Amino acid sequence: MPTYFGTTPKNDWNPNGPVESGHNFVQRISDKDAEIAAKNKQYQDYQANVTGARTDYNQAIQNQQNYGDLWNQAKQSEDVEAAKSQYQKSANAVNATRTAMTNLPSTINAGSNVVLNASQRNAALGNQMNKYANTLGYWTNQNATDQNMYQTALGVAQNLAGQNMAQEQARVAQQLQRYQAEQAQANELYNQMSDQQRMALSIYDQMLQDEAQHWREAYDPWAANLAAETSRYTANLAKQLNPYEQYLLDREKAKNRTADDLIVAPYSNLKDVPADTLQQKYGVSLPQATQMKIDAGWKPTLQQVENTARSRNAAFDKLLTLAGR
Repeated sequence: MPTYFGTTPKNDWNPNGPVESGHNFVQRISDKDAEIAAKNKQYQDYQANVTGARTDYNQAIQNQQNYGDLWNQAKQSEDVEAAKSQYQKSANAVNATRTAMTNLPSTINAGSNVVLNASQRNAALGNQMNKYANTLGYWTNQNATDQNMYQTALGVAQNLAGQNMAQEQARVAQQLQRYQAEQAQANELYNQMSDQQRMALSIYDQMLQDEAQHWREAYDPWAANLAAETSRYTANLAKQLNPYEQYLLDREKAKNRTADDLIVAPYSNLKDVPADTLQQKYGVSLPQATQMKIDAGWKPTLQQVENTARSRNAAFDKLLTLAGR
């Protein structure tokens, strides 16, 4: 019968078995680590694209012209200020002519030494009014033309500034879109690498669970056999406790008992009990029974020792020594 004392469970688990065994964990982890390394290199290399796109985007923002600058450029290219100046000039001429026509009646014959009668004054006023009316008509028409040219130049400049601003924004948006696309691709590569890492961890977990299962399969029967062997050993050990050792145990327990508890009827003292009676009561040998009497205070005579010696054994030699004989 095999013994399990001093042994350990035997486990033949192999983490790198053939593919068909399903236990080729080492190779699978190695393959996955290679995939992770390749994907990480691809991710790191792609960072140059992301960095370039981010630089171009930042540069586009820095170079983007604001609307105020574009508006000033458009006004200059369309001569808006010149058109405005001409419009204001003709408008001022219209206003000046109207003012002169309003003040005309009070200025007729003013500063002249000749006094005009009413008829003469009306004729002179009418003549001057006609001249001013022609002048007012000219400047009014000119002002309308100038206003139209100014408004046209202003509208063209506004459209031009708006178009230029849209182009500036489009360039920035284009760089932003490129940067976002490059970053999204980099993120996708990183996510793919993360997926590979999770797969590797899953393989590690499978390997640990598989190893634990093999250990359980090895340990459980070993532990059961060890428990069974321990139980048998304990039972055999109990059987090997001879009656005399049982007496010694009883004697140890009897230290706190009264003298009456130790009486073997009809004897009042254990030392007076015949050895064969003790043999029957405790199932001990004659030397052991003799030792019991000695322990109780019995002092055998030399003749008794010689009679007993006929049946003595090796254990009785030790008893004699303990008795001081």
